[in-house]
Amino acid sequence: MKVIKLQVNSYDYDELSDKAKENAFDNWYNNEIEFVSMNDDYRKTLDVFCTEFDVSVFGWSVTDYDNYYRFELQTNNANIDNFSGIRLAKYIYNNYYSSMITKKYNAISNLFISKDCALTGCCTDDAILQPLFDCVDYKKSFFDYNNLIDTCLRAFFNSWSEELKYQHSKECFEENYASEENYTIDGETISILCNYEEITK
Repeated sequence: MKVIKLQVNSYDYDELSDKAKENAFDNWYNNEIEFVSMNDDYRKTLDVFCTEFDVSVFGWSVTDYDNYYRFELQTNNANIDNFSGIRLAKYIYNNYYSSMITKKYNAISNLFISKDCALTGCCTDDAILQPLFDCVDYKKSFFDYNNLIDTCLRAFFNSWSEELKYQHSKECFEENYASEENYTIDGETISILCNYEEITK
């Protein structure tokens, strides 16, 4: 067996031409086996939301260009379909508000209420909870609980689709991955071409 060492001129991403940058992005997109994603966080948010707000979501799918879901309410309150507007807002506040917030203390031990990431501690909570805050803050009026939950889920799955779209984008590549590699002048990733030994002068 022969071991051949190749000397290759190495370039940072910022040193490449526009055409070479496109080639680097295409290679990353096509060769990436599994995109680092927030999918687990989104699933966790959905599970907790369903538990806390008496909802069953099923038959759902989400991609970077589309999403689909079905749901059923699991609440035992038979009158909830008759609640709308201010009455619905008061019902949400009295029965679910504690699940929509977290209580925190600042540096001097003063208690304050946070609306951020209240379900699981992840930012994936915010989109699904925002319509509920809009309801209790009287910023938007909803026909009934079903309409409100549908609005929550639509916002959530749209947010998930947007996240997937970002993960597959050139913007994501340049912000998170491009600077981690060395490239040939054509934008080929050197670490993929061969196992290389760095040559310094």
